[in-house]
Amino acid sequence: MAREGRWPALRVAGVYLVVGAAWIAFSDTLVDTFVPAPLQTRLQTFKGFVFVGLSATLIFFLVAGELKRRREAAAERLALEQQLQQAQKMEAVGRLAGGVAHDFNNVLTVILGAAHSLLDDPTRSDTTRALGREIVESAERASRITRQLTALGRDRSPALEPVDMDVVVGELRAMLHRLMPERINLVMRLESDGSRVLTNRSWVEQILMNLALNARDAMPGGGELTIETQVRRLSEAYVGNHANVRPGSYLLLSVSDTGTGMTPEVRDRLFEPFFTTKGAGEGTGLGLATVYSIVQKCGGHIRVYSEPGRGSTFRIHLPLTEQENEGEDAKSAQVAAFGDRATVLVVEDEEAVRNLVERVLRRAGYRVLVTCDGASALDVFDRKSGGIHLVLADMGLPDLNGVELRQQAARRGVTAPFLFMSGFTESTVRSQLGDAAFIEKPFVPGELLERIGVMLGGGPPNGDG
Repeated sequence: MAREGRWPALRVAGVYLVVGAAWIAFSDTLVDTFVPAPLQTRLQTFKGFVFVGLSATLIFFLVAGELKRRREAAAERLALEQQLQQAQKMEAVGRLAGGVAHDFNNVLTVILGAAHSLLDDPTRSDTTRALGREIVESAERASRITRQLTALGRDRSPALEPVDMDVVVGELRAMLHRLMPERINLVMRLESDGSRVLTNRSWVEQILMNLALNARDAMPGGGELTIETQVRRLSEAYVGNHANVRPGSYLLLSVSDTGTGMTPEVRDRLFEPFFTTKGAGEGTGLGLATVYSIVQKCGGHIRVYSEPGRGSTFRIHLPLTEQENEGEDAKSAQVAAFGDRATVLVVEDEEAVRNLVERVLRRAGYRVLVTCDGASALDVFDRKSGGIHLVLADMGLPDLNGVELRQQAARRGVTAPFLFMSGFTESTVRSQLGDAAFIEKPFVPGELLERIGVMLGGGPPNGDG
């Protein structure tokens, strides 16, 4: 409790005693001066009864008020402790989930690459190609799950940018319409008037996708989904009842539905990873946990209001920022022209991923040099740094991470651009990348070739590897 809120009953009682003592002394003087002696005894007795009665009444209300304040303080302390425990639990699970997702993305990269190789081979039968498409679809679904797992992680500070929420949410209107069946009406009220928050577009998309899907499942018979934005100022009184919240101006993003609502028991566990009320195979229990994690990373907080049969409302407060978005036009790109063929150095410790990337690049006509760690890559730089046109390096090498490898290469006079790859999301590793390019695992061969082609100025070279 705040310092000024301690022991209010004692302060009031003290004031009452001082005033009461002054009143007794003053009344005794008046009685002795103006009241005849025969009546003084009766008046003194009456005055005593009045004083005792008032004192008893005051003590009752003071004690009752103090007990009420203590109950409220205990309830507030318990709520803050529960919020802190939820945040700590999310962080612990996020670290574990992020590590698992990173390793799993290496496996998915190989699966997707091999499946696309089957699809690109014209000699394969229709049956084989159909199986390849099923593999790709399943791997892409697994990739979406791992992206949600990675979003739970808090290992590194994410890179944030000023985002106009009205613009971003408005651009997602068509996608959200496609997610909703015809019996659900989508309503948007975007009224933040260009106010910006520090986040990124992919996170906003994840938040709205997960909340919209949650609302859709809560309205099997149809209903209305309402998305609103507006600017709110959070007062000291509001902040005092919510952990890790500061007073100030916030953008309020509200997502409401007219669905089945939730019981208090479900509501209390709503943001726990892997908690779901859906049947087996119908939900991962990661959607709302991902929303919670993203909001926390943006410095905001999320609350849910719901009752059975009365729908649900998710209210997300994100702090406003005055920063301007530099935009893509502020970024300069160096485009180099090469001859018929370019040389790419691949630095990857996972053998399956390394073999896949080498095969894809050689088939596209690149010369390929392959190493499994940073030390071997440095040996290649020492021998032929001038003949390397691009370095494709994993961020998590066993001896040097990708950034350290790039620094060591620069000291050796290597001017080739770096394209980093990792199973972590770009927002997770962006603070380490600087101006380097990045591709997130799992990727498909076409995506990798397109990125390398753009960096080398005009697409992959012709020729055979």
